[in-house]
Amino acid sequence: MSYPDSRPRPPYPLVLVGAVGSLLAALGVVIGLDGVSAGAAVAAFAGLFTGEQAPHGAVAATGGGVVRVVTAAVAGAGLGLAGMCLRSLLRDALADAQVVGVSAGAAVGAVLALAMGATSAVVVSGSAFTGALVSLLVVLALAHARPATGVLLAGLGVTYAGLALVAVAHPAVAPSRSPGLVFWLWGSGAGGPWGAPVVPLSAVVLCAVVLTTQTRAMNAVASEPGSGAFRVSATRVRVLLLVAAAVLTAAAVSSVGGVGFVGLLAAHAAGWLVGADHGRTIPVALLVGAVVLVVADQVSRWVGPVADVPVGAVTALLGAPLFCAVLRRRTRGAR
Repeated sequence: MSYPDSRPRPPYPLVLVGAVGSLLAALGVVIGLDGVSAGAAVAAFAGLFTGEQAPHGAVAATGGGVVRVVTAAVAGAGLGLAGMCLRSLLRDALADAQVVGVSAGAAVGAVLALAMGATSAVVVSGSAFTGALVSLLVVLALAHARPATGVLLAGLGVTYAGLALVAVAHPAVAPSRSPGLVFWLWGSGAGGPWGAPVVPLSAVVLCAVVLTTQTRAMNAVASEPGSGAFRVSATRVRVLLLVAAAVLTAAAVSSVGGVGFVGLLAAHAAGWLVGADHGRTIPVALLVGAVVLVVADQVSRWVGPVADVPVGAVTALLGAPLFCAVLRRRTRGAR
């Protein structure tokens, strides 16, 4: 695995990404205000932090807008970091949680937990993690013989099998406990029925902190030098990357459903902005992933004439051209 250039870039593009993301996050809160005046919205937003009273409608609208933006940002950050983990683990520029079947596995785990009566976000996310981890292990086992192309083919098979299981199991879920089948297949920025994204936020923070302490080992694994004692370290780091990718994907899928290509976009953008050093790509992948999903959520709300377009459809329109371009470049290089 390599990025186009490992040299660090100036910080200006990163600052621009952060500024655009902040602007769109604020806009996302305003979009959901439904006729609430600007003054009431500001008072309600401040009241979320100060505890001061504001008109009930403004509180509900502003609070809902904040939760939606935070949910999209947290899930996007998790998917962005998961994409970086998968790219490092599989050494494949096309690696993404949806492409390699991890998102579908997480959706299967979450839907099965709901079908069995689970109501807690922790239980649903834990079941989603199990599904994500099993699906990734299956992909790795199937792709072992042909790692160059096997990951994509195995991921395709696991994805379709997972989506089929979701469609079969979903009718057993009580409507009050599930946002709907489209949520698990294409995602929604409105989030699931579990309120504030406490579980995915905890997962993102934990994984980011742990991975940050292992950046030197991750850089060494990416370059594949040495043998002997290094192999033990490399195995440990790869297990860490595998578990982190499963945890982050499970938390995101439980929160916003089946949203794809965020990790692919974030990993490529991070490589272009700051190079290949994992010490720099981790925070950038988090930021870019958050911005991508917040932007996609706003677009999904703007273009839907009656109801929101699934946010996964927007991210697919953004990520699919990049996927095809990278695949075409790889195909040309193999000739």
